[in-house]
Amino acid sequence: MSVRVSLMAALMTLSGLAGSVVDADWVDERQVGAFRIRSEFPLRGFDDISTELTQLQDDLEETLGLECNDHPIHVYLFASRSSYRAYLSIRIPDGLQRKALYVPAKDAGRIYVVRGSDMATDLRHEATHALLLNALPYVPLWLDEGLAEYFEAPSGRRFSGHPHERELKWAIRFGWSPDFDRLESRKGLLDMTGKDYRDAWGIVHFCLHSSPQAKSVLLAYLRKISDGELAGSLHDDLRRVIPDVERRIAQHLK
Repeated sequence: MSVRVSLMAALMTLSGLAGSVVDADWVDERQVGAFRIRSEFPLRGFDDISTELTQLQDDLEETLGLECNDHPIHVYLFASRSSYRAYLSIRIPDGLQRKALYVPAKDAGRIYVVRGSDMATDLRHEATHALLLNALPYVPLWLDEGLAEYFEAPSGRRFSGHPHERELKWAIRFGWSPDFDRLESRKGLLDMTGKDYRDAWGIVHFCLHSSPQAKSVLLAYLRKISDGELAGSLHDDLRRVIPDVERRIAQHLK
């Protein structure tokens, strides 16, 4: 079972220090479902954040056939990269190199995002991780990241328009096909490369958009996890229904 394993384990331990450190100067705060948002800047003019988070949970539950619990998710929005780094350096130094971060914890999941042109994308990505863990006891690392890459796009651009789409179309020209063994061997976030994120997105896109058979396999796999079963390999499940799944994935993305 690999749930964002090695780095996440360290981050969960370090996140426990947060309560012993003086908080930042939050100037705005609001509650949206399970999300408690604290911001270093006024949220006036950012009302779409509340809508985005509500819509994201609805989309995820409907698309994946899941039901998220109400375990608290704290969202911290920073006015600048420097204040983000200053906050994390005391609490979660292992996360300093990440431009946004989700840290699971028993009391509440925590999301850290910086204001900027990528804020909405980063927020949807990290919130997807939090919502998945509110719905499931675990998610294999590569699938967790593939789903977060998929749902980080606005709802109208999930089928077409993600940068990974262009990258994979180009890679397919040179013989690319998904390497499930490589993805399923990833045990920690530090093991994941840019290509791993791209390929994981491609497999998720195939499962959700290529055929009813592919989608049913993914949803059945998630149900096994939800029911507490040992889910095994999604690749194996796909091959039982679609024997030439690698070729079909490349064909779908092409």
